[in-house]
Amino acid sequence: MKPKTILALVAAGAAVALLMNTKKGRQVTNDLLDCAGDMGGNLNKFSAKAGDQLSDLGDYISREAVSFGDDARRRILNILSDTMDRVKNTKLS
Repeated sequence: MKPKTILALVAAGAAVALLMNTKKGRQVTNDLLDCAGDMGGNLNKFSAKAGDQLSDLGDYISREAVSFGDDARRRILNILSDTMDRVKNTKLS
């Protein structure tokens, strides 16, 4: 399942749980905003960590994968680069 789908399902579940609560509307809205902010922060931390780890893996392959042919090494590094770009694009502002 894609991270955005998981995030949407979690947010929907949290929204339903908060709306079923007996709190007043303004408090429910504040709780929803707090929850969404927390999830966004966690997603940003996860994206940053994943990007760092992919970068480390790319550096390792560049240094250590001498037994690979140049074409195979280039393809692997391109895949890692594309993946890092996608991870960076999942960050929330």
